[in-house]
Amino acid sequence: MKDVAKAAHVATSTVSRALNRPGRTNPLTAEHVFRVAREMGYISEDDARCHRNAPLTKRFGVVIDMGNTALISALKASATESGYQLIFLDANSPLGELSTSCQTFLKHVDGFLIDSEKTKVELNAFVEHHPIVWLNRETSKYDVVIPDVKQSIGEIITFLRSQPDARFTVMHAEGQSWVTDECMDTVSKLSKKYKLDMQVINGVTNSVNSGYKVLRHWERRALSNVLVFGNLAAVGFIRALREKDPSALQSVAILGVGEPQNGLLALPTLSTLEIPQETIARVAIKRLLEKIHDPNPGAKHAIQKIPMRLIRRESTRVWRQH
Repeated sequence: MKDVAKAAHVATSTVSRALNRPGRTNPLTAEHVFRVAREMGYISEDDARCHRNAPLTKRFGVVIDMGNTALISALKASATESGYQLIFLDANSPLGELSTSCQTFLKHVDGFLIDSEKTKVELNAFVEHHPIVWLNRETSKYDVVIPDVKQSIGEIITFLRSQPDARFTVMHAEGQSWVTDECMDTVSKLSKKYKLDMQVINGVTNSVNSGYKVLRHWERRALSNVLVFGNLAAVGFIRALREKDPSALQSVAILGVGEPQNGLLALPTLSTLEIPQETIARVAIKRLLEKIHDPNPGAKHAIQKIPMRLIRRESTRVWRQH
């Protein structure tokens, strides 16, 4: 036991308590001691498995932007179907507060779902000894469930190339989310590959007001198609264009990326490349349950890509005419 304590850099009493009374030890410390003891051959894999298979709490911790109501609703529905409750932690909280919240709930949850722009290193420092699935953000080190951005944007660009007027403007805000940044990166690469006529308007956050403000920038190159990485911004752009020059809406195609219901707020209604939050939630919870019950914690991490769906509405009717 002294050798384990030395290797784990903890007191002998801590090792004894972790191995014999893990419920009275900090979960992170107990898991660390078990891992070291297992690696040294002090305990068997079966013993370690018994430790991991302590009674389940039937709860997941969810680190998420509380404004992402579509994903939150989808996660709640999928968790309920699986007999689980969710404890939500606001991803926009200062890192210190988020750290405290994560540590407080460690013993009360069986695993974590994380949809946050905070770095993987920062968050995993708090929850690394629990099963984790990341949402809407790609990483090769952890299990992730993400929309298949490259394939979906590729299909949009292929279709755009088939149109008589393939000029287009991209409205985007860097760093807004992994999904929108990945969309922008894919569009840029394909535009260069196919030598498409593209302009970019940066700093367009996902709000109706932001969409209003960029109209004058787009007018410098009027009558180009528009791709907006944020449906609310696309709605704002359509409203601004309708107020200033309704006839222009008959000549250009406008496509948003995001929550399809937001597209119904525009007139004409907004065509949308949907981020499939319901499917992402269902697949993520299924994967997290697999990890919780997986006897092999070293199993290969999975990257699951979910196809995005193009919902065609009135704002791209000019495409349907050709």
